[in-house]
Amino acid sequence: MRRATLAALLLLLASPAGAQSLPSTAPESPSLERSVAKIAATAQLVACGADTAATMYGRGAGLTTEANPIMAPLQDHPVAFGSVMIGGCLAVVAVERHVATNHPRIVAVVAAALAGAQFAIAVHNAQLVERR
Repeated sequence: MRRATLAALLLLLASPAGAQSLPSTAPESPSLERSVAKIAATAQLVACGADTAATMYGRGAGLTTEANPIMAPLQDHPVAFGSVMIGGCLAVVAVERHVATNHPRIVAVVAAALAGAQFAIAVHNAQLVERR
């Protein structure tokens, strides 16, 4: 019995490694649209951070109030406010990354538009603080 088990073990060990491995597939090279979508998503996160910082600075200085009715109840709770703002932006970027696998051009355009809008809001918030 021991000889049969030892023979079976040696037979398994002697099988070619290629028979045990998964077929290799060449990694897909990133397309220009995918690269632009990643850059736009990164810009979107930076813009979200700038908007959050400008809003929290203005609120902390007592110079502004939050106009977004969803975020207004959190404006006096900086940790919750920042967490919801950044968490919402991360959720949007996660959805964009998922959709970008099949539609990278659409995601690049949408992410760039959202980043531009978010930067415009951040600039607006900074100008409100500067005027007062």
